[in-house]
Amino acid sequence: MKKILVPIDFSENAKRALSYAVQFAVTADASLTVYHICVNKLNLKDQRELEKELSNFCNNTLEKHDSDMDLISSNVINGESIKAINEVDIISTIDLVVMGTKGASDVNTDLVGSNTINLINSCSKPILVIPPHADYIKASNIMFCSDYKELEIDYSLPILKEFVTLMESNLRIVHIKTNDNAPHPVHIEESRREGKFFEPEVKPAYKLVHAKNVFDGINYYTNLKGDNEILAMVNRHHSFFNRLFRTNTTEKLAYHTDVPLLVLPE
Repeated sequence: MKKILVPIDFSENAKRALSYAVQFAVTADASLTVYHICVNKLNLKDQRELEKELSNFCNNTLEKHDSDMDLISSNVINGESIKAINEVDIISTIDLVVMGTKGASDVNTDLVGSNTINLINSCSKPILVIPPHADYIKASNIMFCSDYKELEIDYSLPILKEFVTLMESNLRIVHIKTNDNAPHPVHIEESRREGKFFEPEVKPAYKLVHAKNVFDGINYYTNLKGDNEILAMVNRHHSFFNRLFRTNTTEKLAYHTDVPLLVLPE
C-alpha cells in the first residue's frame, strides 16, 4: 500500500481526512497524491491561485504533523463531480483512496456526504472513509463484516490483510445472521476459506450476531464491544443489501459510522 490519493474540497472534513492520510502514510511508508476537483472553468490566473491554495492546504497539514514525507503532487482538475477522480491517469496506480464524510448529522446535505457515496459506487479502488471526529490511531481491532458469500479472495482480502498487518491490529470477522435457519453449507465453506486466507500472519476471531437486519447487527456489535476502531466491508453492488435498504449497507455506514470505514472493492 504505497500510493494514497486524497480528494480535497477545503472543508474541515477534508482537512481531517488529509491529516489521517498523512499519519497513515507514515505508518505504511507510502506517498500521497491530493486532488481538488473544480466544477467551474477557470482562467489561467485563477487556476494558479487555486493550485497555490491547495498546495498551502497540504503543506500546513504536513507541518502540523512534523512530517518529512514527500507529497507526490497536489493537483486541481476540472470535472462535473467526484467521479472525475476515476479519469485521472494516476488512479490506476493508486492503492488506497482516503476521503472525509460529513456523518449522520448532515445526512440530508450534499457535498462530502454525497461525494463519498458517489465515489464508493464508481471507484474500483479501496476507499477509507473518515468520519468527522475520527483521529488517527493504529487500530487495535478491525471488524470485518462478512456476508460469507463467495469473494474473489485474490482481489478483495489482500487489501484487508495488508491493512491489518500495517496497523498491527486484531481482526474480528463478524457475520450478521438475519434468520434462525441452519447455517448454509456454502457460507460455512466460505467462512473457512476466508479464515485460512489470513493465516498464519493474522489469526482472526469470529463472531456470529443475530439481528433483524445487517445494519442493526453491525451497530449492535460495534456498540457492544466499543473497541472496534475500523470497520471493513466489501461493497457488493448486486446483493440483498440493496433490496434490504433500497440503498446498500455500505452507503448507509458511510453516512453514519463513527469510526473509519474501509470499503473493499468486490
